[in-house]
Amino acid sequence: MKIGICRLCHREAQLSRSHIVPKAVVNPLKAEKGFLLQVNGRGPYGLKKHQDGFVDFLLCRQCEGFCSKEYEEPFVESWRTRAASSPWPRNHVVSLQVDYRQFKLFHLLNLFRASVCTLPYFRHVDLKSNEEIIRKMLLNGDPGGIGEYCVAARVIYSKTNGMISEAISTPEPRSDGGKGVFYSTLYYGIEWTVFMTPRGSKNLRKNALQPDGSITISGSPWGKHWFLRQAAMNLAGKQDWVSS
Repeated sequence: MKIGICRLCHREAQLSRSHIVPKAVVNPLKAEKGFLLQVNGRGPYGLKKHQDGFVDFLLCRQCEGFCSKEYEEPFVESWRTRAASSPWPRNHVVSLQVDYRQFKLFHLLNLFRASVCTLPYFRHVDLKSNEEIIRKMLLNGDPGGIGEYCVAARVIYSKTNGMISEAISTPEPRSDGGKGVFYSTLYYGIEWTVFMTPRGSKNLRKNALQPDGSITISGSPWGKHWFLRQAAMNLAGKQDWVSS
């Protein structure tokens, strides 16, 4: 048991072990072998096993339950019937209708947890002044408008056989030629992008989640994807991509 200040409601309470990457995202990938593999560049194969994903003492029980009920469970349940499936045809595009509030706040919750946690794997995630704004949005159930932390998605697939990537990544800060700043994360075979600024990356923004709940998802071959290229290079060169 750990007593501390909840990072969401800011009250002193008994803190729960929060999953930085939601269990619903992690469990399907570790179901067969019972563990995840992190490319850390150490040991004979440059890999490390993880039994339970990444956890940290962040939220009180009340806030943990609130986030699970309001954001995580609805997203996971709705995504079961909407998730991209292999093989993904080249140039394929799908248009979906989702719950704007739950969908957007689920992704902001994942980014918020990564920013406030103390684990070294996430030290590059620093939302700065956005952290407090997103905290209040989560606490109040307020998704904001299209110009506030726009969320976009694209499937990452094999150009050879259309198989969708099963990789998971920590949120990575990216920049669009100095025009926009955003964080990209991989899970469910999708690169999820949350924009920190109202400008940049027009191609992604035009298909992004809209207040009416519509979102358009296209695909990108994983051979061209920054994260998977970096992971392959780090595995070969035994460098720790997570803490870079």
